[in-house]
Amino acid sequence: MTKHARQLTHDELISLTLYANAADAFARNRASVILLSAKGKSTSEIAEAVGKSQRYARAVVCSFNKHGMQVMHKREKSGRPCVL
Repeated sequence: MTKHARQLTHDELISLTLYANAADAFARNRASVILLSAKGKSTSEIAEAVGKSQRYARAVVCSFNKHGMQVMHKREKSGRPCVL
């Protein structure tokens, strides 16, 4: 059974469309995965369209269903910062 993104609100749809056209690859990929999933595409179709793995597509969709638009923001990395 394929898991799809939940029903998008109007505001989420607008925001995700903007993210899908962003220069930032992180946001663009995640937004594209969510939008394609909301349209009913399978994880294999999404993975092929975005150029990522099926596992990535499933993880993004599950995370979006659980946390909403918060998945569009990078988490702070833990650990010691890089020193140049």
